[in-house]
Amino acid sequence: MGTNDKKWGVGKMYQNNTTGLLIMGLLVGAAVGVAAGFLLAPQAGNKTREILRQGIVTGADRIRELRRGIETETQEAQTEETKAD
Repeated sequence: MGTNDKKWGVGKMYQNNTTGLLIMGLLVGAAVGVAAGFLLAPQAGNKTREILRQGIVTGADRIRELRRGIETETQEAQTEETKAD
């Protein structure tokens, strides 16, 4: 870490944000893989679309939960940092 770390807020919050982005990237990648699998599956179109729709709804719910968790962790880290200053 360089001399501008405090200025730019690099540190624990950066690590938490990077971890959150990595997890979100993995979830999006998994969702794309599942979607491709369903599109290539030998099932009726209606059934495939219904399964895909359910997967998208579930994935969106999980992403919302993850976002809320990241926001909570970020707020807690900011509070701890403010107390430390």
